[in-house]
Order: sequence, then C-alpha cells, then structure tokens
Amino acid sequence: MIGRVYIYLIKDSVPIGYWWANATDFIDPSPQYRWCIMKADKAIGTLKHDHEAGMIQLKLSINDVAKNGVINFST
Repeated sequence: MIGRVYIYLIKDSVPIGYWWANATDFIDPSPQYRWCIMKADKAIGTLKHDHEAGMIQLKLSINDVAKNGVINFST
C-alpha cells in the first residue's frame, strides 16, 4: 500500500483545515487539475464548519522514477 496524500490549510502555524486522498489517485504522469474541498479540523476548533475551510485546485502526480524514468512536469 502506498498510503495517502494530505494537504493542510495553515493559519499562524496551526493546521485549521485539511484534505486527503489515496496516493494511488495521483499516479497518472499527465494529471488533470482537480478541485479539493477542504474540511475544518474539528480537533483544533478554529473553523466551525467545513465550508469555512474553502476549496483549492491542484495538479499532482506521484512518479515512480525507477519504473517510469524522469518526467519533465514543466511541459
């Protein structure tokens, strides 16, 4: 198992929101942009509702260099 990818929303060095997905969702060497709906970190309590954490858009690829070689992501 490869694990998960976590993205944190940080305010004043405190993680107030997060988003996660399985790392296997990002093995495409030519990924498309993806919208990620952040969740409020209820353990911290800075944000009361998930919608306050917002959304981000990202393009992410995890590459196995031994299997696929080096990929030029700037193209």
